[in-house]
Amino acid sequence: MISNRLPTVHFLTKFELYLLSNYFGVEEEGDSTLVAFMNWSSLPVIRTIAVDLPLIFDRTCAADRPWTSSHYLFDFWNGELLETSTVKIEPHSARAIIVTEATMDPTLVGNSFSLVGMSDGRINSKWDEKSRKFTVQGHKLSVMNGTLWVTLPHRNKCSIDYERMSPNSSATIVEEIETPEHKTLKISVSISRVAPWQVSIYIAPPGEDTEVGEIPTPRKRRESIDATEIVEELQGDGLKLRQRRKSGISKN
Repeated sequence: MISNRLPTVHFLTKFELYLLSNYFGVEEEGDSTLVAFMNWSSLPVIRTIAVDLPLIFDRTCAADRPWTSSHYLFDFWNGELLETSTVKIEPHSARAIIVTEATMDPTLVGNSFSLVGMSDGRINSKWDEKSRKFTVQGHKLSVMNGTLWVTLPHRNKCSIDYERMSPNSSATIVEEIETPEHKTLKISVSISRVAPWQVSIYIAPPGEDTEVGEIPTPRKRRESIDATEIVEELQGDGLKLRQRRKSGISKN
């Protein structure tokens, strides 16, 4: 039996992101939004996310196409990209969906490091069309091992770009999931110490292959100009945060 009672639907508001930002010392915003479904009833509930998404998002696909063509829907607790906008919420439980706008560029759609990290800016990504490098950066995170999910609109060949990896991180593409609409990379990431990190992926042009060169040692990566700039930039943000916290403590 399925309950007709609608569960509580919760969107992470700007104010809540502000509170989280103060807690974690984050001053930027992420590219994704967290949508949480909480079922307080004693029966399972079926919910269509497409009913709720128009409340906070503008449709970017044709009206006769599903919302999954306009936005990627990632189930955080189950670690999977949803192919439909219908979710089942078991009794006295919750579902957490990370919603990210779908584009024609590679997109970070999910992670297992932090439930709100992609919403509050602690996990962010960048696509460089010229170099064809897709980078994911994380900071102010305590989890040392996790997974990233990156979706490509085309079935391009991909490989880990070791030269652009931060010295304290390692990554492996463990699975490639293909659907008629897109291809999703499942990337296992390990961090050797709690510090800002960066993972980089080379995405070959359509029809071309990738060449995986020699994997540089962490020392060689530290000596790389690009890697040095990356680490110093992220560490600089952490230094500013510590200085700001000390200043606040001394005033009190």
